[in-house]
Amino acid sequence: LAMAQSHNEVGARIFTFGIGYNVNTILLDKLASESSGDALYIPPGAPVDVAVQGFFAQIIDPMLTDPVLDAQAFGVDFLQPAVLGDLFAGQTTTLLGRYATPGKGQIILSGRSGDDDVMHVFDVELPEVATTEGYVPRIWATRQVGELQKRLAESREEGAVARREEARRDSALREARTSAEAAAKQAKDSAEAAEAAEATAAAAVEQVL
Repeated sequence: LAMAQSHNEVGARIFTFGIGYNVNTILLDKLASESSGDALYIPPGAPVDVAVQGFFAQIIDPMLTDPVLDAQAFGVDFLQPAVLGDLFAGQTTTLLGRYATPGKGQIILSGRSGDDDVMHVFDVELPEVATTEGYVPRIWATRQVGELQKRLAESREEGAVARREEARRDSALREARTSAEAAAKQAKDSAEAAEAAEATAAAAVEQVL
């Protein structure tokens, strides 16, 4: 992730692809979400070329980039997804959340269309109680739990990476310490050998004299 961020100097959107079930979804989702891109997962047996062509045909011309939804008139919180991705023609985006203030109000969707800043204002009325849409809270709760599980998995992964990095540093320190001790021993042995040779030479000189 750090490498992708450091090399993405122009702020390009990253679109990631996963083929099959044995993929690192945490990494692929993170790469895509942190660059306002998207992730595509292709199940085993599905035609990869068709999926990729359809994906690029959809994203080639976004209708709204960097979208921001303002629903504070209703006291909205815990939105899922928390950050909207770019909106494309033919794409369905479902946004779930809780609201504390029912009644009439405005929801404002802003962003960029090409080089222009745009804003769409929607007059909305949210009921205090809606028994006919009882499935919505369950969907929201499921996504909220999924998001919490995802954060937990990311935290565990980051912890594992930190532990591997710490182990690598410890190994490098031990190796450096061992090399230093070996060098010191070699220098000591060389000094002792030099002293012995000097003593032998001195004794030989005395015998000659």
